[in-house]
Amino acid sequence: MGAFHPARGSDVFYVNTTDIDTLTHNKSAGDQIGQFENLMVFIHKNNTRKFFFQMPSDVPLDSVNGIWYFQYAKTWIALRPLGLNMESVQNLNGIYSQHKMYILSTLPGVLSGLAMEVADDDEYPSFDAFKSAVQSRPFSPNLLQDSSTIRIEGANGKFLKVKFNPSTELPIVYRNSSVPVDYSSLTNHHVYQSVTPPSCSIQNINYDGQNLALQTEAKDSLWGPVFENWKKGVLKILTNDQYFEGKFDSNTGEYYWKELPASDQLRKGKLALIQVYSGQNLLYSSSDSISINQTIQNMTFPFNQSGTFSFRLKVVDEEGNETWSDPVVYTVSSSPQIKRQSDVRIVPNPGSGIVRIETGNSLPCRFRVFTADGKELCEFIGSNGQIELNVSTWKIGLYFIRILSDSKEFTKPFVKE
Repeated sequence: MGAFHPARGSDVFYVNTTDIDTLTHNKSAGDQIGQFENLMVFIHKNNTRKFFFQMPSDVPLDSVNGIWYFQYAKTWIALRPLGLNMESVQNLNGIYSQHKMYILSTLPGVLSGLAMEVADDDEYPSFDAFKSAVQSRPFSPNLLQDSSTIRIEGANGKFLKVKFNPSTELPIVYRNSSVPVDYSSLTNHHVYQSVTPPSCSIQNINYDGQNLALQTEAKDSLWGPVFENWKKGVLKILTNDQYFEGKFDSNTGEYYWKELPASDQLRKGKLALIQVYSGQNLLYSSSDSISINQTIQNMTFPFNQSGTFSFRLKVVDEEGNETWSDPVVYTVSSSPQIKRQSDVRIVPNPGSGIVRIETGNSLPCRFRVFTADGKELCEFIGSNGQIELNVSTWKIGLYFIRILSDSKEFTKPFVKE
């Protein structure tokens, strides 16, 4: 972790499981790490390894009820040691002469590691307020070998759950979702990638008796602020008005930067999946990667049920971040609704005796008759989308018949001969 310091420029917090003589800041075999926003879980199975926490010497440790708190200049850390015992604290030499190292041994028979939450100093009134908030949050670790599951919850109720995977080096990670991250769907496991979730909503729903048509908005508007491809050697940093791109030149052995304007196009991410659900039932799923950065998506699919349903949209971006829309309740009728005014027919028109009004569907309808000067003459209910009227007693002239069906309203003129 990197953190601001007013005099040194930046401070660091390192965690690793190598050894103090061959100290490296790289991931070691057996380390399984999951991260979501400001939450991180780090677990390791090998009980012969030790854990090493490296930080500036002037960063104090405050331990409260088994949680370790570290107060940097503008960044605060709450760390929960898991299956670890404090062994010693050593001051380092050389380039790290201003750093200290906490050395922790592991407990036999359980997995070891840590769960960590990071906060900036402007998120809480004080460091003590941050500590009190962390103490009040639920935390449920299970450290049994091969079935270890660590769940940590943040300030906004979002959570990270990491389950140890004995089969591979990749842990099973739940990032505020009941569905684990699908590694196969990600683009080569980028070194740094956005955790900015996409957004989505259902704008409108229509049903024509056979197909359900949804108008939705789905977009991944921001991929930043830091991104680095897998084995590409390109580091991208996006700020409010600037874009920096760093590349390693294999010919010269040098790393160089270039600065570009932060255009809107650079800020746009890509969606990998759009799905429509009714409850737990998947109704529609996009089959190909969807390179969209905006906007309105229209999707139509067969639907042969009737009743009242709650529909939700699910979108996943190329980084694996997932978002669900708010539910939209819609009543699907077994018969099509009146779609257009031209669907409504009055036969015959003009007429003088029996007149039939047809709406083109079998839904119950309400018919209201008005004279040319706007006075209501009569009202009828049709149970199957049509009705026959005897107009022989009406005065000769122009009338307007208003048809109301399933929240839609149409008006048709009629002439009495």
